[in-house]
Amino acid sequence: MMCHTIAPYLVDLARGVVLDADRQAEVDRHLHECHACTAQLEKDRSLSAALHRLSHDTQVPPWDPESERAMLAAFDALWAQPHPRVRARAWRPLAAAAAFVLATTFTWAIAHRLAGRPASNAPAPPVAVLPATEFVPWPGASSLPTFESGQLMRIDLPASVVLSLGLVPPASQTGVVRADVLVGQDGYARAVRLAP
Repeated sequence: MMCHTIAPYLVDLARGVVLDADRQAEVDRHLHECHACTAQLEKDRSLSAALHRLSHDTQVPPWDPESERAMLAAFDALWAQPHPRVRARAWRPLAAAAAFVLATTFTWAIAHRLAGRPASNAPAPPVAVLPATEFVPWPGASSLPTFESGQLMRIDLPASVVLSLGLVPPASQTGVVRADVLVGQDGYARAVRLAP
């Protein structure tokens, strides 16, 4: 089993769910080999135990129908008020589209400049070179589940991929660029930076 496929079973084990014998054997085998998943299981178990203690230690006040009516009336009154934030969100899709067009144009101009062809007759815009230690989000990472833990992997990426991520490789590295990729607990890339 891979770490990202074992994660749901770790949560189940931490909550005391009994797995079938075959699945339990696979999980045990993986936990014996993977110290990161073993540590995550211990964290999940301690969290489950703390939540269990909290649920037993919490004093629930007796039900008061008058308090409930007053609270629901307050929620209804707040809900009936106009929400100015709804109108403020109307510009967000336009801003996202403008940012996409700008990023696409910028990437195209950089690619043509590195290929030796001028992007246009106008002078090329200045290229923003990010410091080697600054991470940029991996495309699509914002739609992934919340980042809880991960690992940093140093890999070689084609220069064209690095350019499409918004990073400008050093002039000495034209074919392959060494980069650090932050991989989440689910096995998906979350962020990338040029290797220092």
